[in-house]
Amino acid sequence: VYRGGGVNQSVPEGSGSQRRKTNSPLFPNSIDDLNEVTGSNIGGSTGARLVEDSSGNRYILKKGSNTSNEHVKSEYLATQLYSLLGLKTPEMELYEKGGETFLLSSFILGCKSNSVYRYSDAAEMAKGFVVDAFLANRDAYNNGDNILISPAGEAIRVDNGGSLNFKSRGGNKDYDKDFEADFDSFVRYNAEVFSELSDDDVNKQLKSLYERKDDVLAYLKADKQTDLAKIMEKRFDSVKKVLDDRLSESDKPKRQVQPRVIKTDAEMYRTLEEDDLNEIWNGVYGNYYHKVFDTGQTGFTILANIAKLRGFD
Repeated sequence: VYRGGGVNQSVPEGSGSQRRKTNSPLFPNSIDDLNEVTGSNIGGSTGARLVEDSSGNRYILKKGSNTSNEHVKSEYLATQLYSLLGLKTPEMELYEKGGETFLLSSFILGCKSNSVYRYSDAAEMAKGFVVDAFLANRDAYNNGDNILISPAGEAIRVDNGGSLNFKSRGGNKDYDKDFEADFDSFVRYNAEVFSELSDDDVNKQLKSLYERKDDVLAYLKADKQTDLAKIMEKRFDSVKKVLDDRLSESDKPKRQVQPRVIKTDAEMYRTLEEDDLNEIWNGVYGNYYHKVFDTGQTGFTILANIAKLRGFD
C-alpha cells in the first residue's frame, strides 16, 4: 500500500466521522491480488478497469501509466477533501509497484448515471455545487458518470480526476487563490445544476465551506501538501469575500432597472451576417446539444445572445 510522497503520514482525524481512512482492511494487501473482470467496460478517458479480488469484491482500478502518477495521486487527494467537506465519495486506496501508482476505488452496486435534465439528480448534485467550484472539478457535470446516483437518490462523486491542478484527462490546469473566478465560471456553464439553488442555499454552502477552513488546512499540512495549503488558505479568503459580497448585496434595497436604450430599426432588425452568427455560436459553451437545448435563468442561452445583439438585454 502506498506510503510515500507525504500520503498516509500523521494525518489528523478532523472532526466527527470525517477522517482519512489509511490502509483500509476493506482493500487487498497487494495490487497483484486483483484480476480484471472479463467483458467489463467502465469507460472514461483514463483507462479505468473493473477488477475483483479472490473473494469476489470488486473495485475500479486506475493506473498512473494511463495519464501520470501525479494525476492519480491528485484524484485520491481530491476525493479525501470531498469527504472531509461532507460530500459522499467511494472508499479509495493508493498502491505503488515498480515506480507506478495505482488508485483503487470501491465499486458501489446499484448506482446509475446522473442526468442534469432530471430534476431529482440536478437538485441532489447541486448540494455540492460550491465545493465542486472550490476544488475546481470542472468536469463534474460534463457527463453522467463522474457523479453517480445511489439507489437512495444520493449523489456520489466517484471520478474526481478533473479537480485541483489537473484536467480530467491528466493535463495540467491553473489552480490558484481566485475562488471567485471559478465560482462565476461554474455558475455560467452549469445553469441546469445552479438553478436548483436559491440565494440562501448558495450562501449556506459558502458559509459551511468556510467553516471547514482550519480542518482542510490542518489536513493538507499534515499530509505535507505545503504549497497546496498556501493556495487553499488564500482560496478560503476568496470564499469569504464572495459570501460577504453576496450578503451585502442582499441587504441593499432593490435597485431600479434602468430603461433600455432602444436601437434603431436598421440595427435591431438587420439580417445577421455570417460573422455575427459564428460569434454567437462560438460564444456559447458546449456541443450542439448544449448550445441549442440548454436553458438557464435567462432562458435558452443562444436565443438570449441573439436578443442581446438586437438590443434586448
